[in-house]
Amino acid sequence: MTTENVPAVAGVERFYDVADLILTTIWGRNWHVGYWDSSDSEASNADAVQRLNDVLAATLRVGPGNRVLDVGCGIGEPALRLAEVTGAEVVGVTIAEQQVVEGNRRAAELGLADRATFQLGDGLNLPFQDGAFDAAWEIESGIHMDRARMIAEMARVVRPGGRVLVADLAMPEGPARETPEERRAMLESMALVQVPTVDDYHKMIADAGLRLVELSDITPHTRKTNERMAEAARQHYDVLVAERGRDAGDILDMMMTSIDVRYVVVVADRPMAS
Repeated sequence: MTTENVPAVAGVERFYDVADLILTTIWGRNWHVGYWDSSDSEASNADAVQRLNDVLAATLRVGPGNRVLDVGCGIGEPALRLAEVTGAEVVGVTIAEQQVVEGNRRAAELGLADRATFQLGDGLNLPFQDGAFDAAWEIESGIHMDRARMIAEMARVVRPGGRVLVADLAMPEGPARETPEERRAMLESMALVQVPTVDDYHKMIADAGLRLVELSDITPHTRKTNERMAEAARQHYDVLVAERGRDAGDILDMMMTSIDVRYVVVVADRPMAS
């Protein structure tokens, strides 16, 4: 595992200055992969991304009275869905102030402001005391961070017996279909860190003092994301470039030429003190 080329916070913020509009336009308010029940499913993109939220919410196993942290919450849609379907209190953190504003606006609009709140926070230095949450999750926000430090911080703020869930990318088992140069270009253009292997995730969980509960490869359910996102990027390309310039074009170009990755869901818990 390597932490080289980890983008600076400012670089990630600059990326989302442009990417916020692009993602919302071509993919909706959930900025993560979709989950299709089968390879021949014709579920819409919106239904598929919401389906992933629901699958992860069920895996997290929280309910009324529980307090959950969403690390790298974006504009907050997964956190809002989690609060809605489980009754848990959810706190989302992001480094982008406009995302905080939008998340809290949306929570009020949905009548969830009493259970879902959003604030500024760095996933590598969370502004919470040890054991402040019953559970924590991250959904693809690790693509911009030193994942080992992020998982260690998640472990710190979860109480003993609490659950940590990581839904994120992993390297393919065999040789990747793209060249190292193509992979590097994708990482740099999208402000991404290096993609870990499954073995790396095992080590990060252990090093954080967590106990691995389950590591699932759900790539067959998420594979349609690349083709659907590329199709949507082509559809909106000219309008978005006209509005946001060449930076938007660079991001859209990469969305149409994705790298070969797996998608894993890592579930761990913080052991009870002996």
